[in-house]
Amino acid sequence: RWRRSQYTGAPFRELSDVAYAATHFERIAGRYELDGCTLDIEPDGSFRNYGPDHEMVGQATVAGVVPFRDIPGSSLEGVPEDMQVRCCMKVDRWYTRTVIDGEELSPEDLGFVGPGYQCFSVHAWLEPVGDIAGRDGAFMENRPGPTMEMGWELVENALAEPWARSLKWHDLVRLREETAAKSRTHLQQQ
Repeated sequence: RWRRSQYTGAPFRELSDVAYAATHFERIAGRYELDGCTLDIEPDGSFRNYGPDHEMVGQATVAGVVPFRDIPGSSLEGVPEDMQVRCCMKVDRWYTRTVIDGEELSPEDLGFVGPGYQCFSVHAWLEPVGDIAGRDGAFMENRPGPTMEMGWELVENALAEPWARSLKWHDLVRLREETAAKSRTHLQQQ
């Protein structure tokens, strides 16, 4: 859902930025972990954020690119020294299901989404500086908001702590297949 009216980059760069944005979720797909939460992002932008007390499922799309010149210093303070911002995207997100403490919540209950469970945020993709063995990418995101103005604003709503990628997409698929095979074997043995 590219929002051309929101594009603030140089006109000759727009095609390149659109092409990069189109592959954003394929590039970052995998499993992320932060503070007891797990986030699985699929190559199509669908996601599942879950932990002991919550499960949030939905779909994300890239709406635009934030040029590096427009990222305030306050949003870059949390970037680890051995990583660099590779790109920064404006993201539209729709939640399709949200359960907290066993109760399904409405958009009104969440507070950070608007009509149709939609919210907006800014997502920065980080990559290691140089060739660091074993170091994978991560992302930083600001607090989602119910409107574009609230969610895409970075001065008062800076990017937060990085989510480290613990499994790349192909490793997550392999883990899911192995888990399903073990489950089938266990059921057959019963």
